[in-house]
Amino acid sequence: IQLKQTFKDEAEKLLNEIKELNELNQHQKDELLSIHKHSDSNNNLKQDIALLEARINNYENTITQYEDFRVKLENNLQRITEHRDKYKTDLKLTQAMLRAKEDEYDKLKLHIIECEKQLQDKQHLVPYETTINDLQRQIKQYELQIHELKQTQTAHNETTRPLTRIGKGNIQ
Repeated sequence: IQLKQTFKDEAEKLLNEIKELNELNQHQKDELLSIHKHSDSNNNLKQDIALLEARINNYENTITQYEDFRVKLENNLQRITEHRDKYKTDLKLTQAMLRAKEDEYDKLKLHIIECEKQLQDKQHLVPYETTINDLQRQIKQYELQIHELKQTQTAHNETTRPLTRIGKGNIQ
């Protein structure tokens, strides 16, 4: 942007200088014409006019070169701006991906910490696990014994009932 402004300022300076030179040229042409009318030195005037025209051509060539340079500079500036915008977009995408990976990493880290804690808790329970398993087996054995006793009691009750009925004189 500063380069653009600098080139615009330079272009304005050159244009003003060209205008001044054109005015000077015109003024000198006018003077030459008046001198030509008043003097016989036509050859000198023609040479001065030719020199002024050569200077004008040089200035025009310089302006053309400046315009070419300005166009190239603007094109380069546009390419640089496009690359900058592309890199900004790439940077934003990379930052978003990095944040996502960091979040995923943090979640995995928390999960690992939880698993390690559970593992430590289980390791504390390992000595008690055999005791717990033994107690669970005993509970199952007791439940089986209770169930067998209930069946035995039920079978015993069924076998003793008819005797009780017979003994009381109630035969069915």
